[in-house]
Amino acid sequence: MSKRLFRKFIPQRQKAAIYLLIGLAMGLSVSLFLARDKIHYMQQEDVRTKPENAVVKENRNRKENRKYNFRPFDPNTVSRKELLSFGLSEKQAGNIINYREKVSRFDSVSQLRKLYCMNDFLYRQIKDYVVIRNEKESEIRSADISESGEEYVIASKENKIEDKLLLDLNRADSLEMQLIPMIGPVRARSIYKYGRLLGGYVRIEQLKEVYGIDEKVYETIKPYFTIGSGEIRKLNINTDNVKELVRHPYIDYPLARAILRFRKEYGDFKQVEDLKKIHIMYDEDYERLKPYIRLSD
Repeated sequence: MSKRLFRKFIPQRQKAAIYLLIGLAMGLSVSLFLARDKIHYMQQEDVRTKPENAVVKENRNRKENRKYNFRPFDPNTVSRKELLSFGLSEKQAGNIINYREKVSRFDSVSQLRKLYCMNDFLYRQIKDYVVIRNEKESEIRSADISESGEEYVIASKENKIEDKLLLDLNRADSLEMQLIPMIGPVRARSIYKYGRLLGGYVRIEQLKEVYGIDEKVYETIKPYFTIGSGEIRKLNINTDNVKELVRHPYIDYPLARAILRFRKEYGDFKQVEDLKKIHIMYDEDYERLKPYIRLSD
């Protein structure tokens, strides 16, 4: 449509409205163009910063979620090979070894905080597994670590058993037991739990009854244990019921029923030796059960 015809046939009011619409359309187009440029710029900034933030977050999560396999250890004698087996890095293991060799002996767990490799997360994980022996024990159990990482225990032929680590079998917990050769977490828990079932060990030889301890293991670990004067938890054969009696490793269900039947027929046991009157109580079974029996409260 020509300008002449536009002026001739379009009323003045409608002309103004058309001009206004054209102006609004142009303004909207400019706004959209500018907004698109701004969005594009922000997306570019996000692309530039996102990789850096993602790396920081990934490194933080990797450090916080790292899994360690700590066992009780003395930082003054532990080998580099053992530290690496815990899940520590070469740098972290080397830091601990170098500190004790070039700076100072570890006398407290808090000294680990001085290590440049020690962050809060690692310290929280490691501190409960640190067992620091006195200098005499450390000398006896010190090791010569070869470049290959093999550990050779230096021990004089004149060393006596009382110079070595000696644990009360009824007082030591499963973490302390893992300081003994050939005792790991599984055997330590088994020894501890079996002692609780018994009511306390009365003879070192009872370690042979623990699942997973054969003659070779027993001969290795027995010099490290002693039995103190702690109280033994005993069964009352005049009042305990079948359920309470069979909890003990030395009493099976038939024997527990026989004990109750004896009480019913003859009254309370007058002496522990009365157990021998039960026909299924053999001398060997009686001798090992006797320390765990009482007649009254």
